[in-house]
Amino acid sequence: MHNPHPTNEVISACDAIDAANKTLVDDPGWKKYQLPYWRMSFEIMVRSAKAWKEFRTISMANGIEMMQAVVNFQMSTWAPEVGHIWEPNEQLAEMYMIRSRSHTSGNSKDQNKARMQDYKLALESYEQSLSIYPNRYHSLAGAGNCAELLSDTVKASFYYGLLISLTSGPFPDVKLDGFTWPTCPSYKTNRRPAISMANEYFKVIDLSNSCEDNSLSVTMLVLLIVSIATMGVGLGWLSYKFFIMQNERSKKYYSLLHREESMDILDA
Repeated sequence: MHNPHPTNEVISACDAIDAANKTLVDDPGWKKYQLPYWRMSFEIMVRSAKAWKEFRTISMANGIEMMQAVVNFQMSTWAPEVGHIWEPNEQLAEMYMIRSRSHTSGNSKDQNKARMQDYKLALESYEQSLSIYPNRYHSLAGAGNCAELLSDTVKASFYYGLLISLTSGPFPDVKLDGFTWPTCPSYKTNRRPAISMANEYFKVIDLSNSCEDNSLSVTMLVLLIVSIATMGVGLGWLSYKFFIMQNERSKKYYSLLHREESMDILDA
């Protein structure tokens, strides 16, 4: 996770998308026939590509600043979900995670502090993405990973638990009259690294004990107060209940992992 592509590939991809954009912009029919939504979506991809080129060839700070500008552009539009193809918040989080590995100068305490700050910024970016696209796979996986690195048990179990619950089935059975549906191979939870990482997290951490810890009870009380203060009594209470529900689902999943027969269910 968070492994950067070779710099020459980043430059080539950026130049290619920039050249394609120029042919579109120079075409008088681009604004006449293409919907504004898709024009903005492509504009976000072009700006994102330039930010990555800056990040890899000039400086990480410059690239992050450019990607932040892309995020601001997306959030200022009448349709913030317009960046769904190549989500800027997720890309910004990726940049923070890549930069976190570059903190090698100074003493170990300063290095760790800088890494923790980048993990925190990355988590905030993933959470902003989830505010636009609830249950988005990569954002849930990224948020869970950042929370784990920050030793935030509550958030890590929440995001990882939600990721697992959304990908472990049951899945809808789609059938069309007169069409023979192909037989798909059995779903394996380890086919995607993020799911494997989430599974490993619940195997390692003693979630059942941490959920009964007094500190978690205080955290949930604070969450309730903050939710009500920011969203009103109705939405705040719903947000709190949703947290409790997901926490219970995480605990149930954790208990399943300690029963041998559950592994057959998860690997089916």
